[in-house]
Amino acid sequence: AAAVALIQSNKQLRMLWHEFVDVAETEPRTFTVTLQLLRNGETIGTIELSESTDTGTFGNVSPGSYELETDSGRVIWEGVLTDEDLIWTRAFPDAPFSLAADTAGMPVRTTREEELLAGEMKLRVVPGLEEGALHLSLQRGGSADDT
Repeated sequence: AAAVALIQSNKQLRMLWHEFVDVAETEPRTFTVTLQLLRNGETIGTIELSESTDTGTFGNVSPGSYELETDSGRVIWEGVLTDEDLIWTRAFPDAPFSLAADTAGMPVRTTREEELLAGEMKLRVVPGLEEGALHLSLQRGGSADDT
């Protein structure tokens, strides 16, 4: 409140404030968020998401306790991933595993999907033959639709 009163009472500060607001409203808004995946307290990977790179994957995910946090240390997800989440034959015992070359254009089969950050991001757990992966995607407009 004191800063606002100071700006309002000083003509030069008011002019600078209006210039700042004009620039802020016309400059393109870009962002980058760096995410770290921790397994049992140890960082196992880092990815960056931005407006131009709105998806990322942590591979080689094995069973354990996980935290996903921003580079500032804010935990945005935590959970325990099991063999049933990460190993194809445990997740889908009656379904054949298709190799990447066989699945071009087909949707990825997941064992979990969770909305993070009030729908701004989606986390998908994808099982593999021996280990799984975590796919993260930013959701355009905050809606967590399938992208």
